[in-house]
Amino acid sequence: MIMMFCNESLREKCYGCYACANACAMSCIELTEDDEGFKYPITDEKICTGCGNCARACPIGKCAKTLNPEVFDAPYAYACYVLDEVARKRSASGGMAFAVSEYVINQGGVVFGVVGKTIAHVYHTSAESIEGVYPMCNSKYIQSDIGETYRQAEHFLKADRLVLYTGTPCQIAGLFSFLGVTYTNLVTCDLVCHGVPSHMVMREYLREIEEKTGKKVINYERQMVSKYYPTQRIMQFDDNSFVIEEPKDSYYYMGFLANLYQRKSCYICQYEKIPRVSDFSLADAYDPLLSEVLRRLDPKCNMGVSLITVNSNKAYLILNEISDAIYKEPLDFDRLKDLPHLCTPPAENKNRELFFKDFYKEGFGKAAERHLITGYAKLLKVLPEDSMELNSYVIFGAGHFGVELARDNRVFEKLLFFIDNDTEKQKEGIEINGKTIKVLSVDSAIALLDEYAVIVIASSKYADEIYETLKSYNTACRIVSSCAGIYF
Repeated sequence: MIMMFCNESLREKCYGCYACANACAMSCIELTEDDEGFKYPITDEKICTGCGNCARACPIGKCAKTLNPEVFDAPYAYACYVLDEVARKRSASGGMAFAVSEYVINQGGVVFGVVGKTIAHVYHTSAESIEGVYPMCNSKYIQSDIGETYRQAEHFLKADRLVLYTGTPCQIAGLFSFLGVTYTNLVTCDLVCHGVPSHMVMREYLREIEEKTGKKVINYERQMVSKYYPTQRIMQFDDNSFVIEEPKDSYYYMGFLANLYQRKSCYICQYEKIPRVSDFSLADAYDPLLSEVLRRLDPKCNMGVSLITVNSNKAYLILNEISDAIYKEPLDFDRLKDLPHLCTPPAENKNRELFFKDFYKEGFGKAAERHLITGYAKLLKVLPEDSMELNSYVIFGAGHFGVELARDNRVFEKLLFFIDNDTEKQKEGIEINGKTIKVLSVDSAIALLDEYAVIVIASSKYADEIYETLKSYNTACRIVSSCAGIYF
């Protein structure tokens, strides 16, 4: 008899981290894709002895400090990049994961990371040479198969080899929970994760592209073709042609950013917050909070800069050890406390359940178009029809979505200012398309609303407190949308 390992009360909390499968002495647990395209553990009861190792290894309900007692309550933050420009261009952002990996390899250590093609199979493997690390560079936007790499890492650790293990926060939590003991020769690095999207949804999106174009998609991955930000993806076809996608050009990309089809556990992730579970946490340094730093360190926006948080003394010592190979600039972590995905998990899109219901009936394209009111698609569709003749825009919310919206030329040409209560943003402004745009407080902006025609709410952070004020303030002031989907 085959049955789910997780009972239904735990199913939505399961990370798919493979800790249970690695802990099973009988090898009777297999992770199998469900009807949403996410892998969950299945147990073969004919083989299972009921030893309980799987339950003991599971990270659900455990906190970062329990799993990794060495992590700081408040990490150090830096803007960094590796000085080797070839390595920097090969990487997703500033190349800091490569720099740490190179250090571990030079110490005779082993690096565990993710390789493979996004459209086929993305999986964890190990490398004992710097050449073996190269395929681990760049982002993979699908949840990787851990396989037996927790067991393999344990083998190297017990042999006193230095081990670096990189992955999503839940995968690092799964490793610590599987090991059950602290190893001084283990270094961990997690990625500031936007949540893992459904592989099934991606496959259907690409199938529809193939049906429309008559070409076979052979690769789909992040690519810095001409610029580092906005983030680009390149879709390569079997006839050597390709398409470069930015967020506003792709329903799949929009849906990912709008949290429309992430794994259920991503929305309640216990490890996507402070304190982090890993020694290092890595992200792209392109949040609006870091716009001034990014503009200065990467003026042509074509190389990439890493945001790195140093979460333990072990990580702090390593960062000093590699200081000759990198540029680093300290950041005030207090300014980053509201940074999405570093300090808070992604919010579940309210249309997720409806999306999957329509997805099964009609496929990806129609379901995405219907339910992406929380992303760029619907908003940028409405703006040309209803608002392009109006002579000015004010964007409320200088967060990621607001900045992405403002980069669109149809909006940027009429963009006057942002409204955001973040005092640092008010002081520095936000750079959009090479121009610094003012950021005004809610109170100061309301006094100016008589002069302007359109208010676009692009953030949900203050939506409840300001929506009623804005919508009734002046007939010339129109609410076009809210990215949170609360009002439309």
